[in-house]
Amino acid sequence: YTTLFRSDGTLRPKSADDFSFVDDNTTLGALQAKVGPPDGAKGHGTLVYCIDDKTIVLVETRKETEIRTVRVNNKLVYKKK
Repeated sequence: YTTLFRSDGTLRPKSADDFSFVDDNTTLGALQAKVGPPDGAKGHGTLVYCIDDKTIVLVETRKETEIRTVRVNNKLVYKKK
């Protein structure tokens, strides 16, 4: 797990529901425009978002632009078709 620097005032997700808009057409750039940059990275291609209520959201990417899966507290909530 690598922690990324996040400056004060940076856009942050308020809840796991902020990720519910992700679909097969959502790019990583669109995700970050809506919820902000991740808090960290786990290995290559997995972004980590830590929400204030202790929820962990993992976003698995491919080619650093395409979202493959979204997991909330390890439960799969989105998988690219």
